[in-house]
Amino acid sequence: MKVNVLGAGREVGRSCIVVTLGGKNIMFDCGIHPAFQGAKVLPFFDSIDCKTIDLVLCSHFHIDHCAAIPYFVNKTDFSGPVFMTHPTKEIYKLVMSDFSRVSQLGSGMGGNTDVPTIFSHEDVIRSFDRIEPINIHQMYEYNGIKFKAYLAGHVLGACMFMVEVAGKRLLYTGDFSSNEDRHLLSAEIPHEYIDAVICESTFGRGLHEPRLRRENRFIKYVLDIVRRGGKCLVPVFAVGRAQELLLILESVWRLYPEILGHIPIYYASHTSQRAMEIFRENIAFMNKRVKDLSESQHPPFEFEYVSEFPQSAVSVAFKNDASAFNIDVALRTDLERKEKKRLSILKKDGMSKTTGTSSLSHESKSSSSSYSRLMRTHQVKRHDSFPCVVLAAPGMLQSGLSRHLFDKWASDGNNGVVITGYCVEGTFGFDILREPTEITTLGGVRVARQIEIKEVSFSAHSDYPQTRDFLTKLMPRHVVLVHGRKKRGIALAEELERHFLDKLKEEEFKRREEQDRITLEEEERKAKELQEKGEK
Repeated sequence: MKVNVLGAGREVGRSCIVVTLGGKNIMFDCGIHPAFQGAKVLPFFDSIDCKTIDLVLCSHFHIDHCAAIPYFVNKTDFSGPVFMTHPTKEIYKLVMSDFSRVSQLGSGMGGNTDVPTIFSHEDVIRSFDRIEPINIHQMYEYNGIKFKAYLAGHVLGACMFMVEVAGKRLLYTGDFSSNEDRHLLSAEIPHEYIDAVICESTFGRGLHEPRLRRENRFIKYVLDIVRRGGKCLVPVFAVGRAQELLLILESVWRLYPEILGHIPIYYASHTSQRAMEIFRENIAFMNKRVKDLSESQHPPFEFEYVSEFPQSAVSVAFKNDASAFNIDVALRTDLERKEKKRLSILKKDGMSKTTGTSSLSHESKSSSSSYSRLMRTHQVKRHDSFPCVVLAAPGMLQSGLSRHLFDKWASDGNNGVVITGYCVEGTFGFDILREPTEITTLGGVRVARQIEIKEVSFSAHSDYPQTRDFLTKLMPRHVVLVHGRKKRGIALAEELERHFLDKLKEEEFKRREEQDRITLEEEERKAKELQEKGEK
C-alpha cells in the first residue's frame, strides 16, 4: 500500500489523497485551498500521472474536499468516474454553481479573480455528468475496486469510504464527528476488519466543549449584541452548519417571540431556498430528533423567524462607497414592505396575528430553563438602530457577502461577529480571531476595528477523545493522519502512540495473566492426576 498526499498533508485545505492498493489507484477527495490564489489553490496534480487514477471518492461537499473536481475531470487526462452520496451530489451542484458564479464576479476564494482561468462555469456543469451518486452501506465494485460508504456525521451526506482491493481494506474517514448535533447522526464504525485508516487530525489533541454548553454560549453572544442595538454577523458555509445554527436560533425566537420577535434573523445565501429543499428531502439521513419534528406542527427547516437577506441590501453591501447606514435603510425598507404586505393579507382574510405555541423537541424543552436564565439578563429593547442577526457566506470571510458586511460594520463597537466554524490558517477569518486593532477592507482601506469578535466552535470535526475511541474500536494495523496543521498532527500522533502502546501493554498483561491462569490450571490438573495415580 502506498499513500501519496497531494493536499491536506500537514495543512487544512485542498484535501486530495491518492492510495495505490493492489495495483489500483484511488483518489480520496479533490478540493481546493481557500487561503491561496490562482493555481496554488489546487492539489499537486503535477506529481501524479492523472490518467492512471481509477476513480475518485468524494467524502462531502465542502470546497476544500470537492471544488477541484471540475478542474480534475475537465483539464487533466483523468477519465474515470467520481462517486459521492446522493445528498452530496445535490449540494455539490448547488455549492459549485454558486462558487463559480461568485468567482466570475471577481470575488472568489481569497479574492481570487484567477479562479475562472482554472475552471469555468461550463466546466462545473460538465462535471455533474461524471459524478455517480451512491447509497450508504451498499457495496459497489468498479474495475476490481470494492468500496462502501458509511455515515461520517460532519454535514449532510458526508461519508467515510471503506475500500477493499485484493483482500486488503482501507478506511478513509474524511471529516467526521462521533457526536450527534441538532440534526445529524453521529459517525458510524465499520464492522469489517480494517488494515489501515487515513484519518483527519484537524483538532489534534483538542477537546470539544459539550454541545448544550456551546449552544448556550452562542445564544448569549448573539443576545449580547442585539440587545445593545448591534448587528450580529455569523459567517457560515452556505450549506451545512448554517442549518444547524438556524435551528438553534429559531428555537429560541419561538420560545420568546414577545421579546425577540421584532429582531430579524437573515439567512443570506444565493442558494438558500434550494438548500432548504435538499435538507427537507433528506430527512432519512438525520437523527430521531429531526424525524420526530418532521411530523410535528413545526417541521424542521421551515422557519417562522428566519427570512432571506434582501437583495437590495446585498447590492448595497457590495458597493465600496456605501455605508452601514445605507444597509440599514435597505433592511428597514424591505421589512416595512413585508409588514405592509402581511397586514394587507391579514386584513383581507379578516384575521389577526396570534402568537402560536411552538412544538419543541424534548431537548429544546430541557434547554428552555437555561435559555430563560439567559433572557432574564438579556432583555432586548427596541432601538433607533436596526439590530439583526445575519448568517452569511463564506464562513472564513475571504470574500463574498460575509466579508463585505464585516467591512461595513467593523468600525461600530455595538456590532459583533461570532465565528462558529473552522477557519483555515491564512484566511481573513483566522486572522481576525487574533482581534487586530485595525483591518484592511476588500477595498484596500485601513479602518479601526471596533466590532466585537467572539468564537464558538460548531465545527463538526473529531476531537481527540472521539478519534482515540474510534481508532480503538477499529484497531487497524496502520494509521495515517491528514487534514491538520503540522503541530496538531504531530501532537495527535504522539498521543495516539502513547495510548495504543499503553493498550498493547494492557492487552499483553491480560494475555500473560490468562496464560498464567491456564498454566496454573494445567499444573493443578497434572498434580491431581499424579495424586490419583499414587493413591491407586
